Amino acid sequence: MSPDIGSILSGTDTETAVAIGIPDGADKYELTRDVFDNNLTKLKEVWKKDIVRLNQFVEALDVHETTPVHLAFRMRRKEYLALFFDKVHSSFFERNLSLLDEAINYKDKVYVREMFMHQLEFGSKIASISFDLLARMIYRTNDFYSTFNWNVKTWVPLVSKLLPHDTTIIYKYGQCVRIDTRYRVLGVKIPKVNGHTSILYNPEVFDDKMVVIDRVKNLYMYLTKASFEKHGAPTEKWLKKEVEAIMKKGELSAELDWKSIQFKPENKKGKQKEKVIGGYPADRYKWSNVRLSVKTRKTYINDLSNFNGNFDEYMAGQLPEQPVEQPIVKESEKEFRGRIAFSKTFPLDFPELLSLIDVEAPMIRKIFTELAEYDKNADKLPEGFPVFLELPVAPGAKFYLRITDYARECPAYVAQDENFFVIPKDARRSYQFDWY
Repeated sequence: MSPDIGSILSGTDTETAVAIGIPDGADKYELTRDVFDNNLTKLKEVWKKDIVRLNQFVEALDVHETTPVHLAFRMRRKEYLALFFDKVHSSFFERNLSLLDEAINYKDKVYVREMFMHQLEFGSKIASISFDLLARMIYRTNDFYSTFNWNVKTWVPLVSKLLPHDTTIIYKYGQCVRIDTRYRVLGVKIPKVNGHTSILYNPEVFDDKMVVIDRVKNLYMYLTKASFEKHGAPTEKWLKKEVEAIMKKGELSAELDWKSIQFKPENKKGKQKEKVIGGYPADRYKWSNVRLSVKTRKTYINDLSNFNGNFDEYMAGQLPEQPVEQPIVKESEKEFRGRIAFSKTFPLDFPELLSLIDVEAPMIRKIFTELAEYDKNADKLPEGFPVFLELPVAPGAKFYLRITDYARECPAYVAQDENFFVIPKDARRSYQFDWY
């Protein structure tokens, strides 16, 4: 069995012990029983002293698919909760993000904050994996040059001019990558479209670092795997605001169902419309039947703090017939539809794109595997490569993406400019983003 993402991200001695599992012959419900009985003597004499053992037994699922930490929340075992959040490895919480729901139901801002921080940490670790994925993709990809632009537009022209928009250029030459954008991200509180920023990847010069360069202010900053945690740390004010919102509104989850997407040719006088995008003729289609389901859940948990049975009765499934707090779930569903254009003359096709971005990380591989299977099995997928996309993002507002240029080699000036993939000699170093 391949290790889960939590095991991949960690790799400490404690995690190694956890991977080995609970020792043969041991009572795997030992910790679960002690939490249920609120055995504070065992907490002090065994679990607090033997951290490896604690991290092994905390993984045990009882007959209700509940870990000892979930049970501690539901039975209000505050001493055990304090132990778990102090001594259990962070990857456990990253792999059990449903504990945020338990913390919300427990109505304790400290634990809501702890679980929210674990969510942020997990996201930053996933982001840091992108460095390794980028290196693999670059290694297997030939040189190319691509330009695309995007914008958000409404029916009010003046408002549209103020909404986000950009033209982005990507250069891939040898093992180097450069991305140019008009957004300024260094030295500003909010990213602005009034400058020129380059993102560089050049392993021969910067090793495993990426570099962000503000060419207007002549600033640069290194990005490493660790920088996601260092520079992504939220301010106390922002964190407090987020925790308050979670406590008030509950946890939000969303699911996008695109597998039933339908394409219908966009016709005019019986003939399919054609749109020229960056010199590439493209057939226009209307797409529909993409659904977004959003659920807001405040509580869903059996409160066992007043459960009068013993541990054997608990393990036999004899729980209260009705939970103290019933689920409060609000669900909404919205169908999206828009337009798309496929070009048969564009020098890249969909299967080739999928082969370029085929990666080894399990979570990301799953997404692209689904895309590949859809492309393989869906005879309704239009022929060609998508060079234009219209996507509704809010009432009266739509997002537009256009791929205006693509070539299998970089322009001549890239090879001729020895400074194209390096930091300007007179640039000043910046040490942080100022977005929070």
